[in-house]
Amino acid sequence: MHEHDFIAIVGPSGCGKSTFMKLCSGLRPPTKGHVLVDGREVQGPLKIVGMAFQNATLLPWRTTIDNVLLPLEIVQPYRATFKRDKEKYVLKAKELLQSVGLEGYEHRFP
Repeated sequence: MHEHDFIAIVGPSGCGKSTFMKLCSGLRPPTKGHVLVDGREVQGPLKIVGMAFQNATLLPWRTTIDNVLLPLEIVQPYRATFKRDKEKYVLKAKELLQSVGLEGYEHRFP
């Protein structure tokens, strides 16, 4: 592996893809042994890891724009400045929605 490499893990349902990702991301501790990422033992959730799930999940009680903004509300470093910079984030989220043909759906529910 080299810096900036991208990895995809594929396999049939039930083969352990999600379990592997939860272990590597620090969302689940191992029952035995140790998990190393970038040469360091994983002690808890890592901010450098992202996951895309097979089934897209939107929170039905949040509008489209609020679903787009959710990661910024809960993940550092954005969480610390979310309220202060919300207008800037909303503008960017609207641009992203427009780029995928969802302009005008910002305030609709999934």
